[in-house]
Amino acid sequence: MGLPAHWGGPGTGIVGYTMAHGGIVATTGQLICSGVAARHPKLKFVCAEFETGWLGHVLQRLNHATYRARCEASPDLTIEPSAYFQRQFYATFEDDAIGVLTRHFISVDNLVWGNDYPHHDSIWPHSQEVIARIFAGVPEDEKAQMTFGNVTQLYGLTPPVAAAA
Repeated sequence: MGLPAHWGGPGTGIVGYTMAHGGIVATTGQLICSGVAARHPKLKFVCAEFETGWLGHVLQRLNHATYRARCEASPDLTIEPSAYFQRQFYATFEDDAIGVLTRHFISVDNLVWGNDYPHHDSIWPHSQEVIARIFAGVPEDEKAQMTFGNVTQLYGLTPPVAAAA
């Protein structure tokens, strides 16, 4: 990720783990501001393994920076950077109450929950407790969209049929 070695890696060091999203911030910004997303409107991107709490802030900053320094962005951009994100990007999260709280700026349609088993960020076997905590107060339709609706749409999966009573 280009982080200093003394910070440790995303799976071993506290600072390395905390700052690991820096690489995906830079990648997302480049894919949008260089015009890749604009030139390929059907291409989808998935920001996986970095949670989502950073997204609202970064999208706001990209919008503002593009407004302030439009000449530095690709001439292909015809809408705000956040609109490209909302059209073409998805972001995964496991235990990210901040991302859920900022879901309307990011877009509920772009957030995909997962438990990340068996990786370092995994919340298994406590998935149900974490879901209850981070989605407290979230309308059921938005919770359903983020926990299974978006991923089934993104990958063209058939949603599960509710079990008969």
